[in-house]
Amino acid sequence: MNILFVSDVSIVEVIGGAERVLFEQSTILQKRGYDVHILTRKLPWHKSDHQIIQGVTEWRHDVVRRNPLFCSLLKIFEANE
Repeated sequence: MNILFVSDVSIVEVIGGAERVLFEQSTILQKRGYDVHILTRKLPWHKSDHQIIQGVTEWRHDVVRRNPLFCSLLKIFEANE
């Protein structure tokens, strides 16, 4: 069975609760034999459009950076690094 999670967080780096829940759910399902994929946004530090993390394929799509909401959120996130 194929499973697709659609999320705005990535499981490459588990920073907070949303990433942790998505990481745990997706990797547990993969270990049980499911074909698990995650569709998420491509952030500036992502090096590729997809990556396999512990058997889970994470697909990343480009975000329109002209969107004022995205720009504001990106500035907040970068300020907290």
